[in-house]
Amino acid sequence: PEHEYIQMLLNWVQNFEYERTPSSTDFTDLISAITSKGSDCDSRSMLLCILAKQAGINSAFFLSTEYSHAIAGFDIEGSGARLKGNSTDFLLGETTAKNLNLGLINQDMADSSKWTYIELP
Repeated sequence: PEHEYIQMLLNWVQNFEYERTPSSTDFTDLISAITSKGSDCDSRSMLLCILAKQAGINSAFFLSTEYSHAIAGFDIEGSGARLKGNSTDFLLGETTAKNLNLGLINQDMADSSKWTYIELP
């Protein structure tokens, strides 16, 4: 089922080595992220969205300049935190905390008005 598949992928990326480097662009390319050469929230979230899309699961990338954070969203059933993108409520996956289930995010980052939806093709 979709929920179990996404949860498995989420747990996988949550165990990547976390590394955020202050530079003009701190996005780790996806090959480096997969091979444990460091990654942060945006590269992990993007990777999850791409893998979900390849499996036929609608996904979305959410970015917050206010929180300096990125998070992945999935158009699947399940309870927990969601953000709206167009007309879809996406179940959220926090990629930087280990062993955190889908739908759980830090309450300090729960204000939906501070997130930007980025639609992926």
